[in-house]
Amino acid sequence: MNLTFKEVDQILRIIEEFPAAEVRFEYGDLKLHVRRETAREAGSAAPAGMASAAAALAPAAAPAAAAPAQPKPATAAPARAKQLSAPEQREGLVPVTAPMMGVYYAAPSPDAAPFATVGQKVSESSDLCIIEVMKVMNTIKAPCAGTVVEIVAANAAMVEQGSAMLWIRPDAARS
Repeated sequence: MNLTFKEVDQILRIIEEFPAAEVRFEYGDLKLHVRRETAREAGSAAPAGMASAAAALAPAAAPAAAAPAQPKPATAAPARAKQLSAPEQREGLVPVTAPMMGVYYAAPSPDAAPFATVGQKVSESSDLCIIEVMKVMNTIKAPCAGTVVEIVAANAAMVEQGSAMLWIRPDAARS
């Protein structure tokens, strides 16, 4: 199973955007494990770590493209960070923001009821929606207990990383 340089680049971009300290990716015989350094461990090594992931992945997938693959992931994150803005703030409401760019789905399947509706009470960690990235379904959970007051994202529409998808009015018990 051979991957093209473009596919390798897409995989690395998604891993960069994924808000996790550790990512494991398997595709056929290809296995990739990326671990980001914590703030305590970090120095200037985090971008280099992503570049080394590119170096480890690129030779197996596209030997001729190994050299250009290294610098691209290391420079893509700062450029993308400049494009992202802080999520909108609304008094007394908590936004449920997209942790990554992808396709928003309100329900687990086209014929199923949505995970959340306006006016619905949700508990902390309740499933609210799904974001699909490269055929991987990522369940997004409620950050707090409360009531869904607005659903901003449209079903089957693309959402940007950091954009508000839903708004929740937290229960009074939340501090």
